[in-house]
Amino acid sequence: MTFTNRKRILLGGLAIGFYMIHGVMCVWRGGPSNLLWACHIGSLIVGFGLLLSMARWTVIGILWFGLGNGMWILYLAGGGIFEWTSPLTHVGGLAVGIIGFRETGFPRGSWLWAWAGLAALQQISRWTTVEAENVNLAFRIHPGWEDLFPSYGLYLVFLLLMAGLVFFVLEAGIRKAMAELKWFQNST
Repeated sequence: MTFTNRKRILLGGLAIGFYMIHGVMCVWRGGPSNLLWACHIGSLIVGFGLLLSMARWTVIGILWFGLGNGMWILYLAGGGIFEWTSPLTHVGGLAVGIIGFRETGFPRGSWLWAWAGLAALQQISRWTTVEAENVNLAFRIHPGWEDLFPSYGLYLVFLLLMAGLVFFVLEAGIRKAMAELKWFQNST
């Protein structure tokens, strides 16, 4: 089965649509800052990666989901608020990304691009979002972790190092699994 332009455009539009639907909910609820969480932006990146035939973008979105969805699950398990539109970006965007990278390939070294992009997004979040929301942990140590880190700077270094490690391990694991399954249509 080939990855037609129609299928690529449909999937890309679907991922962007998931982001937009969730975005309307965030704005309606009075929390537009939440649109910048990496897991939500991941859906947008997957969508544009598919629309523009840029495999690396699609993969960056998938890697961001690998980190962000774990954090989302921990947030919900800790009593966080469940928004009915959140699964659109977290689950729907990831599913679209997986279908997309299966067809477009998984460029080597994408983990480094995902890491650099996340570092940039974290800083953009600091400049543009409401401090109370602590989007992408841009302002302060997450509650419950204060005793582990004497300063926010040390916490930020830890977060960025861990994100890089997670992205590297995810890329290596996904590439290995997909090669063994001969799942790629396009190996890059």
